[in-house]
Parts: sequence; structure tokens; C-alpha cells
Amino acid sequence: GYAPAPIPPAGYAPPPQVPSVAPNLLLPFGWEQRLDPSGRPYFVNHQTKATQYEDPRILPPGWEQRTDSQGKFYFVDHNTQRTTYEDPRLKQKAAISENTSNEKSKSELDSAFLNLPK
Repeated sequence: GYAPAPIPPAGYAPPPQVPSVAPNLLLPFGWEQRLDPSGRPYFVNHQTKATQYEDPRILPPGWEQRTDSQGKFYFVDHNTQRTTYEDPRLKQKAAISENTSNEKSKSELDSAFLNLPK
């Protein structure tokens, strides 16, 4: 759910380059990542004017992210009982990019992103 981010003190400005939780993944249209005064990333939905700490680029249902003994992330698909080092969210991003080549409108792409099969 949504958790309101703290209001930064007057004169506070986040660093120019906000570190990303998932740097290779695009945020959905209308979203922005910021840091709260303690440095914790939070997300702003400019369409609903809401903030939340939960990354909107969540894993598909039935997926889990783990870390191997080398410290590298891998993903468990509990639906198929398989593991992979390929981030399933990148497949979602690729599906959106493929739709872009079909010259769909921005609103159609936004809708496609938010309504991907779960």
C-alpha cells in the first residue's frame, strides 16, 4: 500500500543522482524515484499525487528474488519451480519496448504496462 514519505525540511534537496533500487528497469509512466531525508528511496506517482516506499517495479506474482553464495541476485519462479539469473521484470520492460515499435500512444503503453499478465 501507499506510505506517505516524510516531508523534507526546508532547503533540503536530494542528491543530483538518486541511486536506483533497480537501475536497469524503467519506472512506469508518471513515476519518479526520490530519497527521503534519511537517504531511503521512495517513489512518487505524479498521476495520483501519492508516495510510497514500495518499488512499483515489483516482481510478477509467484516470483521471489534471492542472493546466491557469490552475492549475485537470482530469481525463483514458484509457479514453474525454476530459477534464473534473468530478471523477469526485464521481460515486462521488453514487452513495453516492443509495443513502442508499433507506434502505440503513450496512454496505450501505460495501460499495457500496468495490465501485464500477472
